[in-house]
Amino acid sequence: MYEIKKLIDRQESLFLLEKLSKLFTSDSWLGITDPAGNVIVQNTQLTRSLPLITPGADNSFFEIDGFISTPLISGDAVLGNLLAENRPNSQALLETAAALIIKQINNKIEKKELLRETLDTYKEINLLYNIGESLGHCPDVEQLAQIILQEIQKTIKSENCSLMLLDEKTEQLKIKSAIGVKSVHPLKIKPGLGIAGNVVQQAKTIICNDTWQDKLFIRGEKEIRSLLCAPLKTRNKVLGVINFSNKLDGKIFTARDAKLLSALSNQAANFIESILRHEYKLYEDRLIRNLERYLSPHIVKNLLKDNHELKLGGGKKKVTILFADIRNFSTLSEEIAPETLVKFLNEYFTHMVDIIFKNGGAVDKFVGDEIMAIFGAPITQGNDDVRAIKTAIEMQRKMQQLRALWQQKGLKPFSIGIGINSGEVIAGNIGSKKHMDYTVIGDAVNIAKRLESQAKADKILTSRNLYDAAGNIYRFKEFGNVMVKGKKNPVNVFEIIY
Repeated sequence: MYEIKKLIDRQESLFLLEKLSKLFTSDSWLGITDPAGNVIVQNTQLTRSLPLITPGADNSFFEIDGFISTPLISGDAVLGNLLAENRPNSQALLETAAALIIKQINNKIEKKELLRETLDTYKEINLLYNIGESLGHCPDVEQLAQIILQEIQKTIKSENCSLMLLDEKTEQLKIKSAIGVKSVHPLKIKPGLGIAGNVVQQAKTIICNDTWQDKLFIRGEKEIRSLLCAPLKTRNKVLGVINFSNKLDGKIFTARDAKLLSALSNQAANFIESILRHEYKLYEDRLIRNLERYLSPHIVKNLLKDNHELKLGGGKKKVTILFADIRNFSTLSEEIAPETLVKFLNEYFTHMVDIIFKNGGAVDKFVGDEIMAIFGAPITQGNDDVRAIKTAIEMQRKMQQLRALWQQKGLKPFSIGIGINSGEVIAGNIGSKKHMDYTVIGDAVNIAKRLESQAKADKILTSRNLYDAAGNIYRFKEFGNVMVKGKKNPVNVFEIIY
């Protein structure tokens, strides 16, 4: 609501009143009052008291106590009154004066509105710039969300605000940042549910200044009367929503608030998408680095080429597991200097890993002097049993060559024992997003480990599964039955002759 004393030019109005008074009524008193009856401008000092006249839009001309009055109206607002002493031609005087003064007032209001719009536009542009500058240096989504809310609250005043992103796994909106009163039990909102859910589904901003009358609104523990919700929309999809709300006695939101929030949320969505892509790229890079630790570059390339999903968790797979262990390693480590032992191990592991990779296997882990390799996961190249046996034979033959070289150098050589088994396991990335390892878990792994512990130096022991799969390709001889922890029946074991 504008005040009349701030909308009229006193000197210009005084000049106007003096000229009109002389023109119409021979210097009769003429003045402008505010709604309380206080004189703002008058052409001459009044010698008697002025009657109290309450401004109203329906009393165009009102006569009282020797005065005649007309309201000064701009738009729907009555700003004050124009009064004159009741003389001949006073009504014509007031009509002319009121028209000119209202024009003066409207011009002033237009200038003020234009100035306010210009300032608002400047604030919006400045806000967009500041947000852009701030968001460009955010390392994660949570910090980004906090900055977005803090910056927007400088322009759109509210008691509570939050930024929610859509979790694609749960298909629910999850709060990334919030300012104000936080809910003890946050609502589980899905697309299409509640105002926020509809904003996600329709990708349109919604203003609700009377939540009690809105069927979409879901009541929680917070008392909310007005709500403004905008989608975080990129070119391809809606990432989430930004919510601004006020209590029952709080302010309402305007169309201008909605327009500004829509522009800001679109800008914020682009930054959020950029950070999410960056975070996913880092996550993917970590997975690739982990893959390259236990898979040959060729297999890693095929995994990425075929768009195999790289994520935590796993599933059931039929694989072949190989364990290789140095015999009498404890005694060896006591007899050999640590530096020499490390050199031995590095040379040994390098040759063994090359053989595993060459035959399409994956190095699951190194446990001290032990190697665990798997065939058939994360992807299979077929004939996993055959390739595992081929790998074990090549490893033993390589050890024979290495021992000969070490003996020539006067170094004490060592031997390995190998156990192989196949079966169904749980295979996948185990750990956290920041650190994980691809591994296999199950009885088939335990049996392979048990077979390796039974294998003497230079020997390769396998279960009947591998004998059945490759008995017509490689030479086997029956080793006997071995009891395995957790198994009621003994395992039928074979030795590979190479």
